[in-house]
Amino acid sequence: MTISLAMIVKNESVCLPRALANWRELADELIIVDTGSTDDTVAIAERHGAAVLHYDWIQPGHKGAARQMGIDAAGGEWVVVLDADEIITDPAGLRRAILDAPPERTGFCVLFENYDDEGKLTLRWYQNRVFRRGLYRYRHREHEMPCWCGDGEPAEFGVNIVFEHRAPAGRGPVKAGPMLDRLRLDVEENPGDPHPVYFLHRQYLLMEDWKAGIEWGARYLALDHDRDLCECYGNMASCHYMLRDVQGAIPCLHNAAAEQPHRRIWWIRLAEMHMSAGQWNIGLAHLRLASELWPTFEWQWEPGTYGAGLQALIDKCQRALAEMHHTH
Repeated sequence: MTISLAMIVKNESVCLPRALANWRELADELIIVDTGSTDDTVAIAERHGAAVLHYDWIQPGHKGAARQMGIDAAGGEWVVVLDADEIITDPAGLRRAILDAPPERTGFCVLFENYDDEGKLTLRWYQNRVFRRGLYRYRHREHEMPCWCGDGEPAEFGVNIVFEHRAPAGRGPVKAGPMLDRLRLDVEENPGDPHPVYFLHRQYLLMEDWKAGIEWGARYLALDHDRDLCECYGNMASCHYMLRDVQGAIPCLHNAAAEQPHRRIWWIRLAEMHMSAGQWNIGLAHLRLASELWPTFEWQWEPGTYGAGLQALIDKCQRALAEMHHTH
């Protein structure tokens, strides 16, 4: 076999038919690892031609180990990893890209797009979900990633084939507690590894525990690495702001802007902080700088970074400054 599609699932009867609608355009086999479904998920998988394995999920669970079970059982030279709440928009195109890959290619980073309950695009990023079997192994209980275990250096290539993430409404709060437990264990079991520390920091932000978000963000930044620094600074700024600490948020955003001066969102968020403190002239200066930067593809999803959103903020600053001038 050439290409295997591997998934882990639990109670995904709502999403799974959509995810599997066109899987045969991509893969030669479908391996699904069920982690304890109590609905008709397994029956749906079998109707779609999947080989179903059963993983003994002991709370809080280990998503990386469950994924690796499916990959180890696969027969394809290549593995594509998919979640039940994701859709591959061009499975035939992805198959062509894999079959045309040169021998030295080890993996593909596909383009992910996250949509909220109302169908609005909220996030866009690249992630390795396609790789030659045997060269990567999944680690971590939560936010698991394929880690390189081959010789030499991996040769991964970005491809603009979109995996859409469309989670069912209301799923986040239900999963937050178990996710937090897995992340805490990941930190404990992988000392010095920045990956689980970052995602624990981010999970506290999502759970609106602002003080814990700041604490774990600081721990992440203190580790020896250079990954996701800007996102951490941005998250910590949000935590400070929600605690009504604008003066704590501003240095975080300055650090993010120093790391990524080409990215509009940091200058816009700095402007908004100064605007919230009534510093309209400083806010306007940051917004004008942002307007002169070309929005790169990766960050076009960010609201207010181009077009009408950015112009509306500039207009707001100019009106405030005009009113101040008139008053004086």
